[in-house]
Amino acid sequence: MMVRVKWSNPAALVAVAAVVAGLVLGGCGTSRGGAKHPGRQAAAADPPLVAVAGNSRHGGSMIEMISPATGRATKVVARVGTGNGFALSPDSKNLYVVGPVGAKIEIRRISVATGKVSFVADGAYPAVSPDGRYLAYATGHQFTTIAVRDLRTGRTRTIGLRSLLGKNGNLLNQGAVSWLGDGSELIVLPGIAASVAAADGTAGATGKVSGIQAPPGRQNLVIVKVGPHGLGARRIVVLDPYQNPFQVVSGDLSQPRAFLIARMGFGGAGTITRVTLGNGGFSERLMAKLPTGVMPVAIAPRGDGVLYLVGHTPPVLWAAAIKNGRLTGQHRLFADTSKFGVDQAAW
Repeated sequence: MMVRVKWSNPAALVAVAAVVAGLVLGGCGTSRGGAKHPGRQAAAADPPLVAVAGNSRHGGSMIEMISPATGRATKVVARVGTGNGFALSPDSKNLYVVGPVGAKIEIRRISVATGKVSFVADGAYPAVSPDGRYLAYATGHQFTTIAVRDLRTGRTRTIGLRSLLGKNGNLLNQGAVSWLGDGSELIVLPGIAASVAAADGTAGATGKVSGIQAPPGRQNLVIVKVGPHGLGARRIVVLDPYQNPFQVVSGDLSQPRAFLIARMGFGGAGTITRVTLGNGGFSERLMAKLPTGVMPVAIAPRGDGVLYLVGHTPPVLWAAAIKNGRLTGQHRLFADTSKFGVDQAAW
């Protein structure tokens, strides 16, 4: 299921989402609102609907709101596609989609109620804060900058991550941005560095790039601290037994400083791991194993559920609860994918 594409320019990277599912989605909960800066507030419960983007049997793209319990579609929100990120606001009122406009990649907001589309920013991988007030996203030249925008005032703060990503590091092509549980930090997953190198011709004859590489069995992540007066960033290195790009990283809103990583396993079971940040360090705990060969698509905001794809031609979307270290209640959401092929989901 691994896909390798050579890109002619950075804007073309957005096309990867139409081919590969499992892009990271912003962590979402219920709306809290009102804080002057990202607040330390957690979702009371998971939203009752998820947004699923895919293609109809007639070849058009669309976004549907569905029940993760039954798979019943309640509404077709818009007949548009999305790539390099997809997010649902905590109150389920707005969707944030990403797409190319000329040579740029833009984030656009879609009203779930009316379908109205409006421009938000040049960027990718949008993630809405747990209180619904802030939008974090990747932006800048070759997408090495994180921005945090106040959706009420439009004030935007940015921080460059070039020194933490390496010369050819970037946040496109299987990168990710997600809020941690207390809303004061972001987890950032770097993209595949070779994609930018291929786009600008810097890879050289060997195809190797000079980004900052993690040791075998490890993975680089970036933590961005979001304070009232500015942003700060540091790099952490977590365990990654598979070292493949097909994974989902999402903030766990049930805990103040935690996030979840769902990884696809090759030739074995995938995993869902919780990483909890502490003073000067972090801890990792295996939360559950995924069935062999499935591709994770989205994690519930409170870390108690997961969506994943099964099969290849075409894959079928499944849902399961995460309880006491294992998956329970596994059930199909889209059994007939000949009518609707799933690309991404936002919960």
